[in-house]
Amino acid sequence: MNFNYKIITIFLSLFSFVYAEGEKKKKFNEPQGAVILLEKGAIYQRSHSKHSAIEISDGALLKKLESFFPDYKKVPSNKWATGHRIGYTVFFNFPNAKTLRISISTNGKSWTMKGGSIKVDGDFIAFIAELNKKIHAKKTKPQKK
Repeated sequence: MNFNYKIITIFLSLFSFVYAEGEKKKKFNEPQGAVILLEKGAIYQRSHSKHSAIEISDGALLKKLESFFPDYKKVPSNKWATGHRIGYTVFFNFPNAKTLRISISTNGKSWTMKGGSIKVDGDFIAFIAELNKKIHAKKTKPQKK
């Protein structure tokens, strides 16, 4: 009977280790945060924004930001020439100091990482406008006395 307890203990220990390793990998696939740099030529920065960098840590906003760049975690590229000026640079920050950098055109319609030009999936410029509105609203919120 004592032998069965040892086998069960070994099995549970092994299962716990495998589960913990799976959880680590799962967390690695999700960014902890992101920073969007608005370059000098960016349409939104020229006309509206006073901010040259936007930091995102909210999970819902991170998901929305990720949605503009399908499969970016695979670092895609293609044979199309990248002929656009960079207007925005997004840095997705992952655990263990891993960072993925995405360069977006000034009109917010195409992006690249390793080479080529990939279409942005959605209205990136409107997303930047929404973020800037939220930042501005926080900064101009009246102080309670």
